[in-house]
Amino acid sequence: MKRILHEGNSIRIGCRASQNMKTVGDSKQRHAQLSCREKQFNQNEYLAAKLMLSHAKCGRMEIARQVFDKMPIRNTLHWTAMISGYVKHGQEEDGVNLYLEMQRAGIHPDNFTFPCVLKACATLSDLQLGKVIHCCIISCGFDSDVFVGNALIDMYSKCHCLADAHKVFEKMSEKDVVSWNALLAGYAQLGNGDEALKLFLRMQTTCSEPNVISWNTIIAACAQRVQGNEIPELFRQMQRAGIKANIVTWNTMIAGHTQRGHPDEALNCFRQMLLAGVETNSVTIASVIAACAHLSALQDGKEIHGYIIRRVSQLNIFIGNTLIDMYSKCGCIEYAHSVFDKMPQKDVVTWTAIIVGYGHKDNMKEAMKLFDQMQQSGVWPNLITWNGMISVFSQNGYGDEALKLFHKMQSTDIRPNTVTVSSILSACGGLEVLRQGKEVHDYIIRRGYQLYVLAGNALIDMYMKCGCLENARSVFDRMSQKDVVSWNTMIVGYAQNGYGDEALKLFHQMNLTGVEPNIVTWTAMISTNAQNGQGNEALKLFHEMQLFSMKPNSVTIASILTACTSLTALQQGEEIHGYMIRNGFEMDLNAGNALIYMYAKCGRIEVAHMVFDKLSAKDVVSWNAIIAGYAQKGHGEEAQRLFCEMQVAGIKPSVISWTSMIAGCAQNGNCNEALRLFYQMLLTGQKPDTVSLAGVLPACAHLGALKRGKEIHGHIIRNGFDSDVFAGSALIDMYAKCGSLQNAWQVFDKMPARNIVSWNAMIVAYAMHGNGVESLSIFSKMQQTGIKPDDITFTGLLAACSHTGLVDEGWKYFRCMTQDYGVVPRSEHYACMVDLLGRAGCLDEARNFIDKMPLIPNAFVWGALLGACRIHCNMELAGFVAERLLEVEPRNAGNFVLLSNIYAASGRWDEAAKVKKMIRDKGLKKNPGCSWIEVMDRVHVFHVGDKSHPQTKSIYATLENLAE
Repeated sequence: MKRILHEGNSIRIGCRASQNMKTVGDSKQRHAQLSCREKQFNQNEYLAAKLMLSHAKCGRMEIARQVFDKMPIRNTLHWTAMISGYVKHGQEEDGVNLYLEMQRAGIHPDNFTFPCVLKACATLSDLQLGKVIHCCIISCGFDSDVFVGNALIDMYSKCHCLADAHKVFEKMSEKDVVSWNALLAGYAQLGNGDEALKLFLRMQTTCSEPNVISWNTIIAACAQRVQGNEIPELFRQMQRAGIKANIVTWNTMIAGHTQRGHPDEALNCFRQMLLAGVETNSVTIASVIAACAHLSALQDGKEIHGYIIRRVSQLNIFIGNTLIDMYSKCGCIEYAHSVFDKMPQKDVVTWTAIIVGYGHKDNMKEAMKLFDQMQQSGVWPNLITWNGMISVFSQNGYGDEALKLFHKMQSTDIRPNTVTVSSILSACGGLEVLRQGKEVHDYIIRRGYQLYVLAGNALIDMYMKCGCLENARSVFDRMSQKDVVSWNTMIVGYAQNGYGDEALKLFHQMNLTGVEPNIVTWTAMISTNAQNGQGNEALKLFHEMQLFSMKPNSVTIASILTACTSLTALQQGEEIHGYMIRNGFEMDLNAGNALIYMYAKCGRIEVAHMVFDKLSAKDVVSWNAIIAGYAQKGHGEEAQRLFCEMQVAGIKPSVISWTSMIAGCAQNGNCNEALRLFYQMLLTGQKPDTVSLAGVLPACAHLGALKRGKEIHGHIIRNGFDSDVFAGSALIDMYAKCGSLQNAWQVFDKMPARNIVSWNAMIVAYAMHGNGVESLSIFSKMQQTGIKPDDITFTGLLAACSHTGLVDEGWKYFRCMTQDYGVVPRSEHYACMVDLLGRAGCLDEARNFIDKMPLIPNAFVWGALLGACRIHCNMELAGFVAERLLEVEPRNAGNFVLLSNIYAASGRWDEAAKVKKMIRDKGLKKNPGCSWIEVMDRVHVFHVGDKSHPQTKSIYATLENLAE
């Protein structure tokens, strides 16, 4: 008997010692010592339970299970202890299986068993089993138990079933602070900050006083709200309630501010934490470094790095990775690499951070080198690494390399996700490789990714960039869920592809579906209308956007200024300028450049120059804007000075710079200078584009420099612009004005696509050469294509009728332009009709036509009638018309000369002499006649009586010989 008692005491002492053991090794050693007394042990239920608990406490669940299985008697407490041990040490599935075995054994669970198994269900996200256990709880009568109720709320919350969690909470007759915290945590975890805040306010009005966990949870929940301004106030309330903030509180606030996009507040919070004497941990450091990364606050990041060095002897991986990320995002890749080199251990996150950092600096060679080194060191890229590599290659314009990486990734066991396919689709869109894009689309369908918003948005973007609008719309229409990015991608895509009406329809449809437009949407719509010449609609949208409390960004400002430029709306432009000054946009480069263009186009070149001078940084666009402004206003010398100054400042002229200079000279009659600049541009190695080539052709046309025009035509063909509508139209005009109607027709006939400008150019070309019938024939063909004529079309048609004497046809076109096409006649149309009637000898009809004009007749109208009076020797009417013409243009010597010639032709020499005297008395001078000749690749200009040419004597001698 004594021996048995002695052995029992030994086992008790051993079990007690085993319970006090701190390591698994100690527990195993004690179990070995006790195994020799197994027989007595198996017969002692109490001692067996003690030993089982000791093993379970140390996480040695396999041995604990062996003890449990050999126990002769196992009650609810024993089963619960084992289930709890499994759940506590991460073996939730074993815990659930043991619970089911317990039920089969007929052992009834109690109010301690259910919370353990519910915790396992929560971790496993096994909602179905959780609901079954809930039924058991009700049948066992434990549904009113606070401990069990709290576990149910936690399970339902973690299984994303907040409705059921709320039902359990409301049915609880008794609630403690844990009950409230469990539901609060559920709302916080699912990002439902509004409901969490309502619940917390309700909690404060009940007898349940929030504890530090409650405050931490509500702060975390509010950090996810759109407003989120409650965080500082909640913290103050917490302090007033006498609750001391712990490390979790501070970490939650710092992380919350960062997540909400307020990293500056996160840094302030970190400083307050240090002043409060709260010890930081790795979570704190990681959060505050992330805040520095968001702000690109390099100096703050360096200070925190110094703080880490002073407190930690060796960087751990977690902190090291965040430092690499921070330095990379702050643009200091050399600092990032220094941290990388000093880290004693590197994981896949470390390598990924430094690789992506180099990628963002566009150092793809180093990124690829590190990618290879990573694998050589035995660290294999994970999904995030592959995604990072593909993304940076795609974003930096290396689409081909991104596609190669994607194919290489597919040869591994890592499966691409929606982020991967989105990045690779971006590469396909950038390269405009539709075939590869469609292959990725097929892959998305096979993997079932087409249901995800991210993949759908990427597909829409790819198809839009490849010009496949129907495919993009098909993807958009099939998406079960659409976010604001989906709508924006479609709207911007339509706008960029020239379908402004479709973009506008989608914009209105977007509002009807309840998706609120963001700043990208508004800016896209404003930009679309501005670029499509609908400036008034753009201004309307800009004001409407502000009514919705949407604050414009620099892109919005630049877009609305473009609208003001197209409308030459100086007053609205000045208002936008005032808004820029008040809101800090005046120094923004994009907005500043747009402002220069606006003032220059509105004739305020001095203000444009003032804006230019105030810009702290200037790019090639800034210089182009001010140069174009001066060039277009005829200030060639100032434009040339700025053009030279630009190069002195180290800015290389772009093709737009050269085009502005060339077009400015051509438009202001300085055609030789325009040609000189064009050939100088070629000598610098600058490749002309369609705009520069089309810009120099009017200079050739004005000079009649057919050979030069043909040379430029050769440049157009060699550069692959022969199918360009803009260049083709300019060529037609040049050939027509240089007298080569056949070449003009050949260009027109070979054009694969024609717009209204092309058709107008050909109609005017035939009219210019007196071939009115062909002009009318071209117009008939144009009508068959469905292209709607504009005011220039009818100017050409009326001129054609005038030169050919087709009076009836002229009247027909004049009437139909308003009745059939809605084109309101302008002064030039009335002038053409007067010329048509005058040439046909219908002078009285022409006079009556002028009298009935809704517009005040200008010099072109009276000049046309005066020319007709000269042809038909109607001196009486000529005198009346001349008086009207001189009223309109009193300083034009040509009008006086024409009147003098009319008097002279009719033998009225006294009147002719009076007119010539008036010319002398007024100090008027008629611009001398001018002619051009192209010899040896050079255009020579001659004026009447001009003897400035170096070979004047030889030229006049030759002319005299020819005259003989």
